[in-house]
Amino acid sequence: MKSKAYIFVFILILTGCGGKDDPQPPVAAGLLFPENNSECTDGVDLNSTETTINFSWGASNNTNEYRLQVQNLNTSAIQTFSTTSTSQEVVLTKGMPYSWFVTSFSNNFPDEPATSSTWRFYAAGDGVENYAPFPAEIVYPKGGSTVSANNNIVTLKWNGNDIDDDIASYDVYLDTNSEASTLLGNTIAKSINTPTLALETTYYWKVISKDSKGNTSDSGIYEFRLQ
Repeated sequence: MKSKAYIFVFILILTGCGGKDDPQPPVAAGLLFPENNSECTDGVDLNSTETTINFSWGASNNTNEYRLQVQNLNTSAIQTFSTTSTSQEVVLTKGMPYSWFVTSFSNNFPDEPATSSTWRFYAAGDGVENYAPFPAEIVYPKGGSTVSANNNIVTLKWNGNDIDDDIASYDVYLDTNSEASTLLGNTIAKSINTPTLALETTYYWKVISKDSKGNTSDSGIYEFRLQ
């Protein structure tokens, strides 16, 4: 009888250990369309200035809801959409550059969302043959950061892309005034060294990207403090 009782208890233990897996946080979605650094020509025209584009992304594990954010890179206007689907139609202005990303949410982990990478594209414009470069993406120093540097010289870094692949150069501005109006230099590289800077001082900088057709784009102004 004892051996049967032991077997029964052992079976109960195995059964208790065979329950469902513990819930896991959401996983970041993989973006599908519009493609990164591209001209999106698959929109549905609404009128001479607007088009509807169907954004899509892959389903992510442990996700109850997605939040799509689309930003006009010229005006900084943001549109946000919440959905349980993996696609969303959005009305955009033709000929404008946009960025987009998707955040995945789980009911079990409301404070642990997962954010996808960020992609950029142009909504195709009627009759446009050459687009301005995408605004430069600031790499270092990030806006609002405090940095230290050897000999008080900072290497400013950014990324630049153009769907026409004809970026000619970058004008970099650096100043202690918030308008960043003083030209530091012009370069074909994606980095430039500052002169010797003053400690405990806030600096403002921006990058103007220029292509071979004379089109330009502005990164916007970023600030950092040297300590």
